[in-house]
Amino acid sequence: MKRMAQQQLYRSLALVLAGAGLGIQGLHAQDTSSPPSSASSPGTSSASTSGSPKATNPTTKPTELQAVVVTATKREESVEKIPATINAITADDLDKRGTQNINDIVKLVPGISVTSAGNGDQRITVRGISSEANTNPTTGLLFDDLSLTDYYAPRLSVDPNPFDMQDVEVLKGPQGTLYGAAALNGAVRYVPNQPEFGQWGGKYYLQYGAVDGGSNAFGGGAALNLPLDKSNRLALRVVAYDQALPGYIDNTQLNRKDSERGRQTGGRAILAWKPIDPLNIQLMFANQENKRDDDGLADNRNGDLVNSVSPRLSPNSQRFNLASLKVDYDFGKFKLISESGYVRKDLDQVNEGSNAVVAGGIYPIANTIDQSRSSTASQEIRLVSNNPDSPWNWVAGIYGMRQQIRGEDVLALGSPSLPVPTTVGLLNQVLPDLGNAWYLFGQPDYVNIQMNIKVREEAAFFDVSRDLGDGFNFGLGGRFYRAFSGGWVNNTGLLVDISGHPQGLLNQGTVHNDGFNPKAALSWNINDNAMLYTSVSKGYRVGGLQWGTAGLFSVAPVPNQFKTDTIWNYEFGLRSQWLDRTLSFDATAFYENWKNPQVLVFVADGLSSYIDNVGRVVSKGVELSSAYLPRSVPGLSVHLSATYDSARTKQPFEVSTGQIEPSGTPWPLSPKWQTAATADYQHSLGSSWYIGGYLSQAFIGRTSYGINQPDSIYGYSEYDAQIRLGTSSLPTYPEFSLTVTNLTNKHGITSSYSGFADVGGVPWHDVNYMQPRTFMLRVTGSF
Repeated sequence: MKRMAQQQLYRSLALVLAGAGLGIQGLHAQDTSSPPSSASSPGTSSASTSGSPKATNPTTKPTELQAVVVTATKREESVEKIPATINAITADDLDKRGTQNINDIVKLVPGISVTSAGNGDQRITVRGISSEANTNPTTGLLFDDLSLTDYYAPRLSVDPNPFDMQDVEVLKGPQGTLYGAAALNGAVRYVPNQPEFGQWGGKYYLQYGAVDGGSNAFGGGAALNLPLDKSNRLALRVVAYDQALPGYIDNTQLNRKDSERGRQTGGRAILAWKPIDPLNIQLMFANQENKRDDDGLADNRNGDLVNSVSPRLSPNSQRFNLASLKVDYDFGKFKLISESGYVRKDLDQVNEGSNAVVAGGIYPIANTIDQSRSSTASQEIRLVSNNPDSPWNWVAGIYGMRQQIRGEDVLALGSPSLPVPTTVGLLNQVLPDLGNAWYLFGQPDYVNIQMNIKVREEAAFFDVSRDLGDGFNFGLGGRFYRAFSGGWVNNTGLLVDISGHPQGLLNQGTVHNDGFNPKAALSWNINDNAMLYTSVSKGYRVGGLQWGTAGLFSVAPVPNQFKTDTIWNYEFGLRSQWLDRTLSFDATAFYENWKNPQVLVFVADGLSSYIDNVGRVVSKGVELSSAYLPRSVPGLSVHLSATYDSARTKQPFEVSTGQIEPSGTPWPLSPKWQTAATADYQHSLGSSWYIGGYLSQAFIGRTSYGINQPDSIYGYSEYDAQIRLGTSSLPTYPEFSLTVTNLTNKHGITSSYSGFADVGGVPWHDVNYMQPRTFMLRVTGSF
């Protein structure tokens, strides 16, 4: 083990290419906790792509809050002037915290949460609107403007490493006007740093993590900006990272400690070319692979980080590759932008499923093998206004997308290590005559689901705003869309055979979805530091074919398809700066009306389920956030935020045969309360050294895991702390930090699924726990 750890450290060290300046900035304010970053002036982006470390002093302390510029609206706009809710986590804050994944991101932004089944199938909830298991996602994931979301049958949810990002933007509420069906009620958008012409520099990090009771994690990454010609018209930015993924669940059946440990590797390259002044061409390639030896699920809800019922591991591998070509031509008063993209995602995993106790012990008689592939090609052409003197600000364009999803989901029975008679006997103990039927039908898989689905979306969109005078601004947007999802799904196997379909059960066809998706907003800039706004927007999500074995033994008919669902969002907000821009206060009230949500319905046979459009859900709440730079305590910054959200059904509907959920049922994965608080302080030690640190808290309230799965999850607070030391007197401007996450070592539950009682009468659990207390030593630097 020691040799392996040393080898991992050497591999991480080999990644160190160079460094770029680090500046620490909060969600709406620049902090004072890092090396070089000059304070941005209001109305300019505070997320620099280079950092220009030699130009500033790391002990410089900004005395007012800084404006943050985002591109989530497909043009550069200050967050505080957009009549919508967008939380931007800047490059500085991502670097300071050593952000690794989506879990690190969402705990900074109340009103958004994420849960995982332990095998990479993550579901993101925004404002109480979440996707039921196996239904299409409600929150989009974007890499720049490329969607990483599978519109249909989500099997693989990628989790990009946010190293060397300009920012990560969390968009709350429907994003259907600009992002279509990929973002029913929100999106998380990763914006990578762009190459810079005529500048050579970079950034790096090395880290060592120690998980309480778990495995250690070495890692490192680097980014390098290279000017490729003397005329400053060609530049390349390359990024690489390689790090261990720690494990902390022990498999006692296999006597294997930290069974889910793994590793993550990835990188990207962005080539920028400016052949003539009005023309910019950018080519990007990126890839990432996550491999884990097991799914990381515990078998209990009492806080024990163990799995004592799985005689085999559940390894999984997740990969994504993307390529894009962006061409931007500046005509003066407007820009013409073309973006072409391709995304490929691959999932290979085994889910060990023999956690049912039978006579004589636990035997490897069932496991699920999942192989899924998705490929998405997209093209967008848009015109964007570029005249700051005009009262008009607009974007308009056309969009086309083609996505193919192919997969095979096999629930296998038996094991090569067991003779057939033994397997027959074991299966008969699980279910009478199951083993006999398995042998009679030629020892088939229990279920084999194969799918080949194609999704298309074609759209024309616009988003226009105009200054009306006296501080008023009116915006209007819309998206005319046509979407098609169809293909075929074929079901075979023992379950299908004994239901009377020896040739298999084929479902094929096409679901058509079309319509108009509007938005409107009215804002009033009371003065330069305060804005009131009200807005309305709509989102939609495509329907599709049923892709399971639903209704094989059910008398009642099961629909072959499920339809598009839609959501309307109404909100009223305040964005304000006070005390000479040292204090900000933002407040938003929202009301969301979700019609015909896609819901997983279980049928009476107890062996299958299907997706249906039922009922209505209303989510309403309030979001508050504030940042403060007290001038009486130079170097201190404080950030506070909180959300209250009530998401409940408004119509009764059937979640399984004969089981009706009444109106007023809380929607799953939607905690009522979430809060976050951070206090960050930095103190100068002379002209070139500084010391600092932060303490943060994040609370997420308790909620249920599913409509038909009442297990509770969340309901805990997480505390993180950091101390850091940095200097500008040494090469690469190093900063050394020690960060402790989950300071109180809380074993909070982030997903929980309980099955029916096994033969022994004991119910089984699949539980995902938050990562235990982790100590992270990290060095970052730049030149």
